Amino acid sequence: MEGVAQVYGTCGAFAAIKADGSVVTWGHAHQGGDSSAVAPLLADGVVQVCGTEGAFAGIKANGRVVTWGNAEYGGDSSAVAPLLTEGVVQVCGTAGAFAAIKANGRVVTWGNAEFGGILQRLLLFSRRALSKSLDLSVLSRPSKRTAVL
Repeated sequence: MEGVAQVYGTCGAFAAIKADGSVVTWGHAHQGGDSSAVAPLLADGVVQVCGTEGAFAGIKANGRVVTWGNAEYGGDSSAVAPLLTEGVVQVCGTAGAFAAIKANGRVVTWGNAEFGGILQRLLLFSRRALSKSLDLSVLSRPSKRTAVL
């Protein structure tokens, strides 16, 4: 294979970004080695790829995220797909989940809950629970014990 700019791996597969922005995959099909279901989306414009133990996520130049591989390891991002259509600037993976940072600073997660793929559900639950028991404005007020970042 020629023209490879970067290569990434899972436990049983590889994904290579070529100089023209296309992605080539090989290895175990259920660990990201078969990207045929999303091949048209990987034909050009891919700028970053990240892997978990069994899936890959790629960012296109327009900020769209494309995922493939084992759904239990983040290969299925359909639950958060509307949040991944544009504006993603970085993706990182754990053993079984992905986190994407958007240009507006928001973080989107998906994948196996045991590996961190539950941020949206946790934040939604936390906001609801907190709003019933606390004045949320106290969370935005700095104190002597906290740092404002």
